[in-house]
Amino acid sequence: MAERKYEPHYQLRAIRDVLFVTQKEFAKMLGVSYPYYLSVETGQRDLSEALARKISWAVGVSSAELLKNKNAEPMAFEDAAQDVVPFSMETYRQHCAQFPKFSLSPYDEEFKPTLEGYAKVFHAVLDSAMSRHRLGKVMPKFLTFLADSIGPDIGGFIASVQKLYPEDREARDAMVVLLGRTYIPVSSPELRMEVVKPYPRFRHKAKKPPPV
Repeated sequence: MAERKYEPHYQLRAIRDVLFVTQKEFAKMLGVSYPYYLSVETGQRDLSEALARKISWAVGVSSAELLKNKNAEPMAFEDAAQDVVPFSMETYRQHCAQFPKFSLSPYDEEFKPTLEGYAKVFHAVLDSAMSRHRLGKVMPKFLTFLADSIGPDIGGFIASVQKLYPEDREARDAMVVLLGRTYIPVSSPELRMEVVKPYPRFRHKAKKPPPV
C-alpha cells in the first residue's frame, strides 16, 4: 500500500455518507477517475482547488471549507435559513433543483447540464466571437447579461470571485470591468478600491499627468 502523504479527507467521506454513494459512484458524479478520487479521500494526494470546485458545483458544499479543514463538517447554503448550514440531503436537493431540465421535443431525452458544462459553453461562445473578430460587439451584450444575472447581490459576486480565483489577475480584471461598466459610477474611486482591495498585488498605480 502506498505511503500516506496527507491526512484523510473526512469531509469527502461525510458527503458520501449523506448521499449514500460509494467512492466509485462519487468519482463518477465528479467526472474524475476512481483511483484519483480514492487517493484524495484516503490522503495519498492533497485536495486541489480544481477538484474542490468540482465537488462544490456537483453537490453544493462550500469549496472554501473543503480546502480549509479536512476534519470539519461539510457546509452548504440552505434556502429556508438563507445561510450556510451543515450539508444534508435537503441542501443537496435544493442545490440540484437550481438546474433546469431541457427537452428538445416530447420524445427526446431530457438534458440537465451541470454548472461546469455551462461554464465551458460560455467560454466557447467568447472563443467563437473572438475567432470571427466580433468580440468587441459581443462583450457589451455579454456584460449586460452578466449584470442582470448578478442582480443586486454584488457582494456575493465579489466573494465568489475571491473564493474561486483568489490569485488570478485575469479574473480580477474581468470583475473590475464588469462592475465598473454596469454598477460603479466612473466618478466613484472609493467604490472601485473596494473591488480591488482583496487583490493588493494587482492594484495599478495612478498614472501621473503628462508634463505641460
